[in-house]
Amino acid sequence: MFRNKRLTIAALFAVAIAVVFWSTSRVPALNQKAQMGLRTNFGSIAFDILLPVDGSQSLPVRVLRSTVNWAWTNWKGMTFGLLFAAAVLTILACLRRRSFQRPWLNTLSGLFIGAPLGVCVNCATPIAQGMYFAGARLETALATLVSSPTLNVIVLSMAFTLLPWELAVGNVIAALLLLSGLPWLVRWCVPQAWLSSADPKPGGLLAGVVPPPMPAGGVAETHWQALVVVLVAFLRHLLFIARMALPLMLLAGFLGALVIETIPFDTLAGIEASPWMLLGIALFATFLPVPIAFNVIVVMALMTNGLDPGAGAVLLFALAAFSIYPATVIGRQISLRLSIAMAVMVALLATGLGVATQAWFAEKSTAQSEAIMLGLEHNSESAWQAVVSVCDELPESLQLGCVSAQLRDFEAVLPAGALCRVRPAGVELRDCERIVAMARAQRIALAQSSTEPCDRLVVAGDRAQCRTVVVYDQAVRAHDIDRCRALADAGAVRACRQQYLNASLLFNPDESVCAGLAGQELADCKINASIYRIADIRDFEACSAFDDPAAREHCRYTTASSMIGRSLDASGCDELEDPALAGRCRSLVTAWRAVREVSPRLCAQLPDPALADTCRLKVADRRIQSVLAQYALADLPEWAGGEAPDTTAPAQAGSTQAPVLKWQPLKPVAGLDIASVRYRPAPDGGAGPFVKVAARDLGITQSWRFRGTDFFEPFIIGRGIASGDFNRDLWPDLALGTDSGVRLYRNVGGRFERVDLEQGELARQKVFVVALVDADADGWPDLFASTYAGGNYLLMNRDGEFGSVQLRRLPGDQRLTLAAGFADLDRDGQLDIVLGNWSSGAEKLFSPEQSQNRILFSGSEGYRSRQLQEPAGETNSVLLTDFDDDGFTDLIIGNDRMVPDLFYRGDGHGGLERIGPKDGLIPASSMFTMSLEAADFDNDLRPDLFSTDMTFARSSAGDYCAAVTEPDAAAYCRRQLQTYRVLTDRNAAACAGLDDAGQQHDCYLLFSVQAARVLKDASYCQRLPVSDTALRSLCEYLSVPAKPQPSVRQSDHIPQVQRNVLLLRRGQRFIETGRENGVSSSFWSWNAKAADLDNDGWQDIYVGNGFHFGDSFYEIQPNLLFHNRAGQGFDEQAADWGLADRINTPGYTYIDLDLDGDIDIIATGVLAPPRVYLNRHSGQHSVGFVLQRGAAHAAAIGAKLTVYYGGDDQLAQRRELRLSGGFLSFDAPVLHFGLGEHDTIDGFTVQWPDGTVSEYRGRLPAGRFYRLREVLR
Repeated sequence: MFRNKRLTIAALFAVAIAVVFWSTSRVPALNQKAQMGLRTNFGSIAFDILLPVDGSQSLPVRVLRSTVNWAWTNWKGMTFGLLFAAAVLTILACLRRRSFQRPWLNTLSGLFIGAPLGVCVNCATPIAQGMYFAGARLETALATLVSSPTLNVIVLSMAFTLLPWELAVGNVIAALLLLSGLPWLVRWCVPQAWLSSADPKPGGLLAGVVPPPMPAGGVAETHWQALVVVLVAFLRHLLFIARMALPLMLLAGFLGALVIETIPFDTLAGIEASPWMLLGIALFATFLPVPIAFNVIVVMALMTNGLDPGAGAVLLFALAAFSIYPATVIGRQISLRLSIAMAVMVALLATGLGVATQAWFAEKSTAQSEAIMLGLEHNSESAWQAVVSVCDELPESLQLGCVSAQLRDFEAVLPAGALCRVRPAGVELRDCERIVAMARAQRIALAQSSTEPCDRLVVAGDRAQCRTVVVYDQAVRAHDIDRCRALADAGAVRACRQQYLNASLLFNPDESVCAGLAGQELADCKINASIYRIADIRDFEACSAFDDPAAREHCRYTTASSMIGRSLDASGCDELEDPALAGRCRSLVTAWRAVREVSPRLCAQLPDPALADTCRLKVADRRIQSVLAQYALADLPEWAGGEAPDTTAPAQAGSTQAPVLKWQPLKPVAGLDIASVRYRPAPDGGAGPFVKVAARDLGITQSWRFRGTDFFEPFIIGRGIASGDFNRDLWPDLALGTDSGVRLYRNVGGRFERVDLEQGELARQKVFVVALVDADADGWPDLFASTYAGGNYLLMNRDGEFGSVQLRRLPGDQRLTLAAGFADLDRDGQLDIVLGNWSSGAEKLFSPEQSQNRILFSGSEGYRSRQLQEPAGETNSVLLTDFDDDGFTDLIIGNDRMVPDLFYRGDGHGGLERIGPKDGLIPASSMFTMSLEAADFDNDLRPDLFSTDMTFARSSAGDYCAAVTEPDAAAYCRRQLQTYRVLTDRNAAACAGLDDAGQQHDCYLLFSVQAARVLKDASYCQRLPVSDTALRSLCEYLSVPAKPQPSVRQSDHIPQVQRNVLLLRRGQRFIETGRENGVSSSFWSWNAKAADLDNDGWQDIYVGNGFHFGDSFYEIQPNLLFHNRAGQGFDEQAADWGLADRINTPGYTYIDLDLDGDIDIIATGVLAPPRVYLNRHSGQHSVGFVLQRGAAHAAAIGAKLTVYYGGDDQLAQRRELRLSGGFLSFDAPVLHFGLGEHDTIDGFTVQWPDGTVSEYRGRLPAGRFYRLREVLR
């Protein structure tokens, strides 16, 4: 009887502990986490953050703080574990029979004990420890340990609610397998004598250690006596278990913090889920001591950021099932062999689960598509049946909308009868015929740009909808919002205008789109433009600038929504103050996740019925696109995955020698060696100031040949061009970037011959930036080349010859360097390289994932790389110039879109100091910066700055290829645009109807890349040619969702304006004068550089223009020439000068190719061969200078030359010798000065790159090139 009294009291005591813990802590906390999901706050390995941890802290500090946070999170669970363990010890001390004979029954009993506990494996460890020490079988204790964190009903419900069901089911299966294996593990690892004994037999360091025994009692023991005995026994057991468990508990927390601060969870998000990698993740997770339900929350967060489902399954199981703490306790107090075996079993089970889960998800989307397509023929009607099958699975209220959304791809090729014969069950025949008729009328109306086809529709609502679509399209093409007023209904007019404004913000986020508006529409437009800019760089702080609280919250919501849509980054939802908006924001996370995972189940979880329906439609559309992509690409021709048929014959290198030019020495002056050579005779004049010549007529027979696969960015942008004298004969040579390395052309007297280059691996790369730069200061210009996904290279020049043995790959892991600059930043006599990097452009919503810029400092042992600590942006231009005129080279970084341009002051030792708005030096920079230039536009001998942006205007040009003058090139252009139209029409079946095999080949590859990008499925990339590494790399990169990016605070940077910016130096600062000087707008601008093109003594600006081929906002506009009116502004005179070319011109080089003393232009083109513009200005004088320094006479990049002329007029001009700026373009390092009517100069001053100065006073005739060499002292 006395034992029963003690047992009753001990059991009641244990129940009281459990009830208090469950009701006040565990159940409420788990329910809260289940409801909050991703909103749950967590860090490292803890939920509760007592001491904040961030990356700026040292590792020891982070580890210490994470340990404290871990202890703070777990103190309630650990306290319960210790108390309950002591209670279990006390209960078991009152029992005679503490276990079953059969191991599986002991395991089952442990499962039923552990599952309700609801504590993590760490908190369950003292409980299992107490059970074992009190005499319970080892299987029971271990099953209690494992089942508590893995099979608790609340944690399981969280997993099934917040994660894909496959992960939750797999977690349960793995837990049951682990429990089933425990008896075999125990039998294999623990001596049989222990298992057959009634008393516990600890092993290892604690052999012989047993808990305090229960005091003996008599039959006449009263309840009060029994209570006292139980309480004393409980306290003794509590002290015992605390002494055994607490030190190892704290050690486990410290070790876990050390591991997670060394390898944060975030590093797992981008890891490829290979079996070996999954095993590594399993071992990592098996080590970490995390709190209850932490595995569910962290897996949900990481999968939102791109974690593979296989890795998620590994973490979900391994984080919960075991950790370093129970491993240490088991190894120290029971059996080291058992501890290791359990850890290995957990890791292997987790790895197997991860492999199976990854394979399941890899087949999931294709299995859905294959199920739909089973038994269907591969033709348009069969594809339509597949579409209908997907739509038929939706609720009937959504089926008509689903079918209507897909008609664009089918109504032009299938008759209405065929389309409506197969339709979803919820769509009536008359409704189907109605929407088919409307889709057909809308297509014809858009093609004709007329609403007349709409007027023939029977239903008034259909007529109105059709008219709205057509009128909106007319407004966009005319850049005229008032076209919307052609609609009859006031609501339709408002909707049209709002749609127009929203679409225009993509290209005009600086409020210029608001011009011409009034009243509330104007106010709303300005607010929306500001919000658009803020959302683009995720600057929540800038939202506070709005006076209206509703506008502030709308700004935050729009920014948060943008982050979710781009990269499933839900962190912006926490910035919202309005609970309703915050809830909708979090619903958007689920909706976007549903679309990404193609999961209607997630759509069903959305509380807003309208959002849930939109989600279902988008998921259905994603499934349909997958079906159509597989359908379209299933029967590719056998050669479609191989190389494109090559129809071009290689050009032969020439051996013509250019006329020899001999430098005539002049009388030397102190520190300066001077020589000159006369200009060559000018050719006969032409029809205008410039004469356009086909590049092939001057020997440039091979260049970048646009292929159908180049319609994706960055390939569609263009390739680089550079001029320079690689063989030191004074005749400027030419280098072009192509899809097969660099094409180098030798100037042979005003014409060109191709040079055979041994380029090694560079010959297999798509080259973008190309420059002729003397990288090793030996006096011979080397070739610099940047490639897409292949690295950056230097091909070294050895006495005028290039060879593959001289090919050097530069350090860096960038996807693409789209801008580069060369200067001696640290004044060590060798040129350093600034790399302006670029990631994805519009293809991935300008996510600058690999766009961090770097400087390569040249040294005796190669290049030393330094990353610029700055906001990452898509960098289009890099300018190295002394813009503050202090004698040291400075740096400007030109970024696309709302990432600000960055201005740095150099210190001459390699150091750079960023300039901000508070410095008062730079008032503004352009927004979509494409090109940067420095020049003295007003001849005040101080540098001015110019940058190009994007502006838009209506163009009458409609046929892009009409501007291509060579007939064969024009025909090729039109064939390629056929491919482009097939792509924009989303009709892969039309690839087979293209003109030739090469087009068909590229068309299929285009759709493969498109499918990988849209469906985020890299398997489509396997269809691409193995040798086309750049296209494959692009495809694989686009198939991966964008990663979250840090915010950029606008207030820390120079303000942006969306127009060209002309900064003129006035006193100690610059002022922005683009508008008043007539250069603020030049359409979709690329390269823009200064040069005196008419030799009148004032530097002009030529602007290369154009993007895409006249579709939507991409109007076809001409290149522009801003003629300098003697420092009093600029006039646009491209047409008058013969330079108004409508070919997309990303780059050009200024080059005096015939050495006649005026600047010619060679321009690259998109879907067009290069064009040459020969300068035929006459009657003006000029002079050219070649500046060299050092023993090898290397180009003196960074030197400044001031020329004095004009006699009593005391005129002067200044130039700086640079190899930077512009866009995809470099010019030969020759300084050109137009002198107007003056035929002599009165002297000059040279400031060399190291700051020393050389002067020459005395008259020198114009019409010559002068070579200035610094004499070494």
